[in-house]
Amino acid sequence: MLLYRCCLYVLQDYYSMVSDPLDLSKIMLKFHGGSYGSLQQFTKDMRDMFDNYKAYFADTESEV
Repeated sequence: MLLYRCCLYVLQDYYSMVSDPLDLSKIMLKFHGGSYGSLQQFTKDMRDMFDNYKAYFADTESEV
């Protein structure tokens, strides 16, 4: 899981493979800044972050 944007220097092709990149630091900023108007908005961002993770680190032989 991508915890912070600083980790992305290792994953240089992440932005070319993921159309709407999210990480926990971005979600935390939105949360503490009051940007989430509902639990559903927060949940959507969390799901999107995990979907991005699965898409980027997809193993074609995995059943996940």
